[in-house]
Amino acid sequence: MSLDHITRKQRWSEAEGRQVVDEWRRSGLSPADFARRHGLAEVRLLRWRARLEEQVAPVDPVTAAFLPVKIKERAAQDMGEGVALMLASGVVIRVPVGTSPAWVARLVQALEHAPC
Repeated sequence: MSLDHITRKQRWSEAEGRQVVDEWRRSGLSPADFARRHGLAEVRLLRWRARLEEQVAPVDPVTAAFLPVKIKERAAQDMGEGVALMLASGVVIRVPVGTSPAWVARLVQALEHAPC
């Protein structure tokens, strides 16, 4: 739908509000200049921007629990048979070298969400 058509509407759907905010961001204009150019109230544009910024994508607990790590070459040699991971619950998992990270992630998720 064209931007001019959307800006003339009394009410916007979420998709329409997102389209207007995206167009404004791509324009490089200030909110006031963009609003004036498209015949809408600046406050409406700013409210839609705030509304869309409040929507937070759900966080995957598995990926959120892992942090990137750099292993120095010497440390990699010292790993021997693998590493031990301690979960927040205190459970220790010994992970052999070469274990699939995806498998470890599924295991950690299952253990962290297991009933006591």
